[in-house]
Amino acid sequence: MTREPTGPAQEEKLSPEMAMEKPELYVEKLLSTLESKSQLIHSLWQYLVENDLVDKEIQLDGTTDVSRSTDHGIVMGTAPLSAERKKLMFEEENFADYLTEKAYILSHEISHKIAALIGSSETIEKFNNLYTSAIYFRKRGRGLSLHANQASYLEKGPEEQAKEDIVELVNMYLWDKEYLQRFLAFLSNPALKEARKKFKLCNLSEGSASNLFTVISESIEEFLKEKKIYGD
Repeated sequence: MTREPTGPAQEEKLSPEMAMEKPELYVEKLLSTLESKSQLIHSLWQYLVENDLVDKEIQLDGTTDVSRSTDHGIVMGTAPLSAERKKLMFEEENFADYLTEKAYILSHEISHKIAALIGSSETIEKFNNLYTSAIYFRKRGRGLSLHANQASYLEKGPEEQAKEDIVELVNMYLWDKEYLQRFLAFLSNPALKEARKKFKLCNLSEGSASNLFTVISESIEEFLKEKKIYGD
């Protein structure tokens, strides 16, 4: 009896089921995807681990789609994002697949750690001034990110929303500088004023948007230079 030839085994895809059945493989694939999407954010993850600034063991929670950054770790919610939360991702069509969605969320949680480190640096005062501006906007019902418009942050008040705004701007830059530029172009395009009103986003002038990008860019690049971190 001749045995039928079989093709190569199909690679297992990242899924909520994998998170439950093979958590180590899930984290391995998640970090591998993160590196393929942004070598820079992956390098920052390695920096955090090597300097004992974050636990290298990422915790998984299959009961929720909400991820969070703890004092010394990261907890990933492995359930797919709800439709409501997915709409709060700028250019959500670029995150249609589960793998990219979760890699971006992990990038955001890593950015929490990086933003905190940048904010604690005495040499990057302009970054903390940006936080002050973000609070000012939030107290007036507008924000600098879609991410911080989630109901859970609305309940926590403008200071917490402003912190999430800044973290998400840092995340956008680390994920892809052009991604942040496109978002700031959205905030400063006069023709999109009604769209911004719908999502409770700030109206920026082109000059303000350019200045915001410069502050984020220079703050991050100064940090990378200081810590001798290299990515893309």
